[in-house]
Amino acid sequence: QAAVRPLGAKCPLQPGALPHMAQATLGPQPTHPVPSRRPQTGGMPGGCNEHNPAMKLFLAELRQRGVDQHGHAVFTNFRLRLQRAWIQGHIVCRDGDDIVDVDDGTDVVSLDVGALLQRNPETNGTLQAGRYVSCICSLELHAEGLLDLRAESICALDGPGEALAEPFWWLEVASAFPWPK
Repeated sequence: QAAVRPLGAKCPLQPGALPHMAQATLGPQPTHPVPSRRPQTGGMPGGCNEHNPAMKLFLAELRQRGVDQHGHAVFTNFRLRLQRAWIQGHIVCRDGDDIVDVDDGTDVVSLDVGALLQRNPETNGTLQAGRYVSCICSLELHAEGLLDLRAESICALDGPGEALAEPFWWLEVASAFPWPK
């Protein structure tokens, strides 16, 4: 089962929860919980979407797509029915006010950010080339096989104290994926 965090849930950073080597590289830890700055699942306007969580994915997994026997879009090698994804990567290009290209090291995708910018104009500074971001996005597979990714929420993960955001993402995705037993 995918690891998800409901809208509004806090994820405290506890030093004991990290591997010993990671604790040593992070430096002094705060004594109080630090809320996560990552996008929360359920980022659609109108509240939490508990029955449609965003799954942590590598972008290359979205290349594995199709339609199941019931006509629902499926993604990944495990043929999962997904309507939302949680991705992280570097913004490599911005095309106007509505499209950014994101590279997570496995693939590059175009992300529609137009509606997000209309709802939250302050995210404009985050949506710049070179920024490392975390994003919850909706997935829409068209009949022609084209995939639309629409940003629901986004936050930068390239500030002070976030040097391990990218390498930890690889571990988070691996641990969240429904690997066969």
